[in-house]
Amino acid sequence: MTRIAVMACMIAAVLVLAACGRDDEGQDATSTPDDVLVIVTLTPVPSATVRSEIVTYTVQEGDTLLGIALDFGITPEDIEAANDLSNRDAIFTGQTLSIPAPSESTPEP
Repeated sequence: MTRIAVMACMIAAVLVLAACGRDDEGQDATSTPDDVLVIVTLTPVPSATVRSEIVTYTVQEGDTLLGIALDFGITPEDIEAANDLSNRDAIFTGQTLSIPAPSESTPEP
């Protein structure tokens, strides 16, 4: 599951909890005609269209090679190979990486 899908699920969970309705003292709120019913449904995030070209990505603060790889549906080794990286821990903020297209053998995250 991608980070975006995880975030969508987390946001939906927060909305569901908020819709449960508690008053200021933690007691269940009573329904009144002014209450609004909130119904949250989880819609699966469609998988990204399979791309066939290499894209360029600029490393952001806090990024890891694994996180970047998961976001693009590839492995860290794919990024290492495409960028001639000898140490996966040596990426830095502002660095530009070539992100190869997922291969058919790349497992889905």
